[in-house]
Amino acid sequence: MISDYYGSPPPDLSGFARTADPSFTGQARVPAGTAGAPALAINGDPDTGLFAPGADTLALSTGGAERARVDAAGNLVVGGLSSIQPGTAPTYRAGAFQVRSTGAGMNVERYTSAGSSPPALYLAKSNNVTPGWHGAVSDGTITGEIQFHGSDGAKFLATAAIRSAVDGASGTDDMPGRLLFLTTMDGGTMPTERMRISANGTVTMGATPGGESLRVTPVAAAVNTLEAAGAVSGAAPTLSVQGANADIDLKLSPKGAGHVRFGQYTAAGGLTVTGYVEIKDAGGVVRRLAIVN
Repeated sequence: MISDYYGSPPPDLSGFARTADPSFTGQARVPAGTAGAPALAINGDPDTGLFAPGADTLALSTGGAERARVDAAGNLVVGGLSSIQPGTAPTYRAGAFQVRSTGAGMNVERYTSAGSSPPALYLAKSNNVTPGWHGAVSDGTITGEIQFHGSDGAKFLATAAIRSAVDGASGTDDMPGRLLFLTTMDGGTMPTERMRISANGTVTMGATPGGESLRVTPVAAAVNTLEAAGAVSGAAPTLSVQGANADIDLKLSPKGAGHVRFGQYTAAGGLTVTGYVEIKDAGGVVRRLAIVN
C-alpha cells in the first residue's frame, strides 16, 4: 500500500489500495515475517502483530516474542513455540488447546450479582464422530477426566487423575454418573483407582469395587450417622454415633458366623490378658471385657 500522491502530473494509482480504509479484491499477500518483525504489525509498534513461523501456521507476537500460535493441526498453543510433545501413550497427549507458562496458571473469573451461577468448566462427551452432533453414551463411557503429570526428565508421566464416567444405563433426560479418584503407585507410570463415588452415593476406597478396603453405603432418609474423629497426642481417637436421635446404639455386625474382634486374637493357646474393652452398663457402672491372647 502507498499513500496518496499529490503532485503534477499524478501517477496512476488505480491498482493500489488507500492507506485510509483500504479495500481488496482477492487475496492480500504479505511476507511470512518473524516474531521480532511480524508481517502484519501494529502502526507505531513494529514488533507486535501476526506472522507465519512455518507452513500452515499462524502466530501472534508482542514485544518481539511469540505468545501464541495455531499450528497445522489446528492446535492453539499459548506460550510455547510448538505443540507439546506427548510422552509414552497413553500417559500424556497433546491437546487442541495448550498453555505453557512460567507463571502460576490460569484464572476463570465471573463478576455478577449474588445468587448467580459461579464460573464453570464444562467437559462433555458425545459418541458421534462429527463435531457438534449428539451420539448417546453408554454405561462405562468416560465423560471427562482431569490428569496431573510430572516430568521424569524426558517425558511427562501421570501422578493422579479425577475421572467421570456413566454409571448404568443412560437414556433421554437420564444420565447416571460416577466419579473416580486415581493415583500412581511408587514405581508406576499410570494411575489406578483408589476411590469411587457411585451413582447411588456408595463410596468405595482402596481399589475398584470388589477389592476395596472400605465401603460406605448410603441409607435413604438416614438421620443418624457414624463419625470417626482423630485425636491430639495422648488422647484416643473416637468412633461415635451422631444424628437426630438422642439415644442410639452403635452396631458392629460381623458377616455370617464371624466374630467381632478387639486387639490380637488366637484361637488356641494360653489366655494372656493383653488389654481391656470398657463398657458402661445401664446403671452407669464401668465393666471390663478382657482381651486375651
